[in-house]
Amino acid sequence: MKNLEKEINFILKYFKIKKIKNLNVDYFIKEYVDSLGFIKFIVSIEKAFKIKFNQKHFMDRKYRTIKGLAQIIFNEKKK
Repeated sequence: MKNLEKEINFILKYFKIKKIKNLNVDYFIKEYVDSLGFIKFIVSIEKAFKIKFNQKHFMDRKYRTIKGLAQIIFNEKKK
């Protein structure tokens, strides 16, 4: 998970989460973000990491968790 540190820290900082035990938590269920806030969140990620999400990403269940989203960001950066 060391290789996902930058991505996870970005997400935690964006949601203003200081401490979390479970990175597989669904950030919608935990109400870290609503649907409008999610759009802003995605735009922030795309700008910060110079990546572009596509429809395939939005359909992936991993996209809804902090760890899953960090993995998607990490993989997109490598392209």
